[in-house]
Amino acid sequence: MKEEAQQMEWSKAREVVFSVDLVEAAKQQLQFLAVVNSIGSLYNGPALDRAIYRYKYCWLPLLAKHVDSPITTEPLVVPLDCEWIWHCYRLNPMQYKMDCEEIFGKNLDNLNVLSTTKAACTKQAESIWNDMYPTEPYYVQLNCHSSMSNVGTNVGAQRSTNYDLAAAVKRQRSFFHKVSKYIIQDDCFFEEAVLKYKAFLHLIKRKKESPIKFFCVPTEDIDLIWHSHQLYPLSYSNDLKAILGKIVDHNDRDSSSGAKLRIGFAQTTKLWEETFGGSYLRARVMHTYIDQVAKCGKLCVEGFTVYRSEEYGVVMEKSQTECCDGCVDG
Repeated sequence: MKEEAQQMEWSKAREVVFSVDLVEAAKQQLQFLAVVNSIGSLYNGPALDRAIYRYKYCWLPLLAKHVDSPITTEPLVVPLDCEWIWHCYRLNPMQYKMDCEEIFGKNLDNLNVLSTTKAACTKQAESIWNDMYPTEPYYVQLNCHSSMSNVGTNVGAQRSTNYDLAAAVKRQRSFFHKVSKYIIQDDCFFEEAVLKYKAFLHLIKRKKESPIKFFCVPTEDIDLIWHSHQLYPLSYSNDLKAILGKIVDHNDRDSSSGAKLRIGFAQTTKLWEETFGGSYLRARVMHTYIDQVAKCGKLCVEGFTVYRSEEYGVVMEKSQTECCDGCVDG
């Protein structure tokens, strides 16, 4: 009976529908992150400062104008530096939505917008940019010598967000290193990851029935798809409302609490295995302090041991002994 119930839950999860192709979105995200990582200077310093400024006072107003009425006959191509800041901002979907609606009156989507990494030609976008910002070039040199001193003087008159975008970039900097190995995967991997993401959302829905309050923590592959979904603001908002009745935030600032993540992951694992059967720990989880499952069947995490109990499911308790050779103590 239990297996039948678990199979029924899995079938319900598979019925979840998305309005965007998350397989392609995930592959595109990995390609884009690889380009940003190869440049390096967009992680900190003058190049990042200028990118944030250009994003806030050039790209967002241009995007808002494009959303109101398409200003190009082909997709609008976003400059690479602005795209990186936009990428990080959208990964806090509630904050992004709130700020866009307050400043521009609408949630600014990426419909009919194209990544620089996918664009064959940027002439139209560059021409429109130059008309709006004649003293601020569309292309900027992305190196450590970039400076705010030569930012166009006609830029910066608009209202903009007070959200700490530099901190958002800092939090996202390590994400590519966690998921870069997935670039070489074929579509089967991404399709399976999308199925797991569907199950993860179904789990969030089921979590409401749990007497224990916690937040669900994704595995790396689920988190990759979750990020990919959030990069399409309107699709994410509409899809989550249809699936869960509300938008689920993905506030990456919560990642600063290691204890909260450990507890959340242990509870997510327990609920996953109770709901669907099978192992949630099979995939490498998103936290840097968990690297492998111990040969003894236990997982050692910063002085805690995670193991399976026939009676209680997944249990996390303070370690009483030293880890075995197969464990990784963060």
